[in-house]
Amino acid sequence: MNTTICCFAGHSDMNGSDAKEKIKNIAERLITEKNVTEFWVGNYGGFDACAASAVRELKLKYPDVKLILVIPYFTKKIEGCRD
Repeated sequence: MNTTICCFAGHSDMNGSDAKEKIKNIAERLITEKNVTEFWVGNYGGFDACAASAVRELKLKYPDVKLILVIPYFTKKIEGCRD
């Protein structure tokens, strides 16, 4: 079984109030036209939050779609170290 993946990468700051709707429209086209089944999104700033929110909304319509959190590097907190 092949999995087609879309990775979102963006800037922490965003301008434009219609970004979420644009992301949602593009992601839906990827689902329906390109059979994308996974969306990988970071957890850093505004773009990542917007992309994740758009995919969560699409999951209501396409429940087989997966939203995957991408952690680009380990921190002491993630590794379980205490400071």
